[in-house]
Amino acid sequence: MTDSDKMLLRLSDYRLLDTSGRPMRDTDILIFWNIINMFRNSDQKLWVVRGDSDVNLSRQFNGVDSRQPELLAQYIFMVGEKGRICWNEKRFLDPEDTSADNFRNNCKLLGKVLASSRKGSEGRSRRMAAFMSENQTFVAQFISGAIDMAVDKYVALPPESRRIVNRYYLAVVHTINPSEFRSRSPFVSLTEDIDVADGFGKDVTIFGWVPKFYQPYYIRHGFATEAVSVLRDAELPYLTQPVYPEQAEVSVLCGILPHFIIGFASGNNFYVNPAVFTTMDLFRQCHCFSDMQQLRKDIIKNGLLVDQDKFEEFCRMTSYKRYFTSNGLQYRIQSIN
Repeated sequence: MTDSDKMLLRLSDYRLLDTSGRPMRDTDILIFWNIINMFRNSDQKLWVVRGDSDVNLSRQFNGVDSRQPELLAQYIFMVGEKGRICWNEKRFLDPEDTSADNFRNNCKLLGKVLASSRKGSEGRSRRMAAFMSENQTFVAQFISGAIDMAVDKYVALPPESRRIVNRYYLAVVHTINPSEFRSRSPFVSLTEDIDVADGFGKDVTIFGWVPKFYQPYYIRHGFATEAVSVLRDAELPYLTQPVYPEQAEVSVLCGILPHFIIGFASGNNFYVNPAVFTTMDLFRQCHCFSDMQQLRKDIIKNGLLVDQDKFEEFCRMTSYKRYFTSNGLQYRIQSIN
């Protein structure tokens, strides 16, 4: 059974509710499964899930967590879930900064993280020892601190390629997950495996997708075809094996937007994003099959229709200090005034 099949099977076990906690009508249940089947038949997305804890949710949403699911639904379906760089106003590691100094700092950080990566539990220590053995050339480059040649190769790249390299190296740091880096990480961890999501947090499980159009902005299983291609061509080091292959991790820049969230589960209940129904209404306006096909592609690529007219006002009711905007090709971090 594929990871996608496991997630869909899990969805069928939940009781579908609207954001007020009321059981959904049969007509709305049919609409929900129509959009699920629409996504299921597309190869232009990755199904992803995120298991989260009440501790994390409460810190983000001003004390709101799974014990107040209807209120939590309002937050998640308006602002999504954001990385820890949005939780504070501290300096963060910015992959958009393409300067030589920033890259040098990223390389030093990666070297420091790799050098201390075997600390922690016995299981973590064993896994990191295996990872370092599987990626000896990559590890040696950064632990040695001999990064001048890498910096020279980096500055010779065009700006967009430099951003891709930054994201890749910072995603490796994020996946290793050292405690001193967590509050500054520009990534949020998702997974393609529902069982893995359960292991990271059982209070709430968020279901969504990542468009393959966003490939420059996520790292899948520790790899990214576009990033590896850039790194290989520039003769910069890259992984040959992921950090935690069994976690099927997808590291996404900044967070998962509500536009790409189908809903979330809490206990035996599944709260459906109301944007599902607004978006599916668009099919009524299609005049032919080709229009429907194009709309389907647009939804998978750009997400659901979410009314965010009062987005900043809503953000002020959360604990966030920042938010981000993205069009899939670039993103910007904004301060909440």
